[in-house]
Amino acid sequence: MVEGSARRVVNIAHRGASGHAPEHTLAAYDLALEMGADFLEQDLHITSDGAFVAIHDATLQRTTGRPDLVRETRLEDIRKLDAGSWFNEAYPERARAGFSGLRVPAMDEIFDRYGKSTKYYVEVKDPHLFPGVEQSFVDLLRESGMMGHAREGGVRVQSFDPESLARFQAIEPGLVLVRLFSFIQDKGIISDEMAETATYAAGIGPDKFNVDDVVVSSAHDHGLFVNPFTVDTEAEMSDLIESGADGIFTNFPDRLAALAAR
Repeated sequence: MVEGSARRVVNIAHRGASGHAPEHTLAAYDLALEMGADFLEQDLHITSDGAFVAIHDATLQRTTGRPDLVRETRLEDIRKLDAGSWFNEAYPERARAGFSGLRVPAMDEIFDRYGKSTKYYVEVKDPHLFPGVEQSFVDLLRESGMMGHAREGGVRVQSFDPESLARFQAIEPGLVLVRLFSFIQDKGIISDEMAETATYAAGIGPDKFNVDDVVVSSAHDHGLFVNPFTVDTEAEMSDLIESGADGIFTNFPDRLAALAAR
């Protein structure tokens, strides 16, 4: 069944409540859940010693001030970094003393903290750089006791890389997989790929600028849900809901929750 058939739009906290708190920190995730998010999104990179950590960029620079690549840094060293103070400096009107000193969380730490009480929307970044990364993440799900939750839709795996998604499907057919489409892939390309995408994925995640009635209808015709990213204004949220979007990625889950409550 296509998600959102009752028109309850799924609220996906993009990097947590990252409009209000430092992205991909436990504070951002906690706040997102308080604000009514259904899913917490994680971008995952792999450390030099094989740990999955929640951070969007390939380097540590933007959110911790350290110029190194995540993949060339040990988890022990990443845990020492301040991933919160940058937010206070960038957004003084939203600053909180408690944001200073926040850490980059590992995915196993996130699973330990929230368990099966919430849902997760995970993107393993740059899978082409890490042969076997799909198996490693599936192993993490099993070791964390989250595989059953994942098979029930509690952990979705998304990627711009269809080959990586195909590997996930081969390793664990029960996973809910989502194909991401970027802005450079126009609406025609997305529609043309819908049938193939439906052979391995349950949904698509297009850039918000590439979502219209035609794209949504084509996805729904192929049994795919549509969760566009990243949508922060009420006007854009309303337009996408009107177009039939099933879920929305937002930095402000409180705004989407308030809109949905009307």
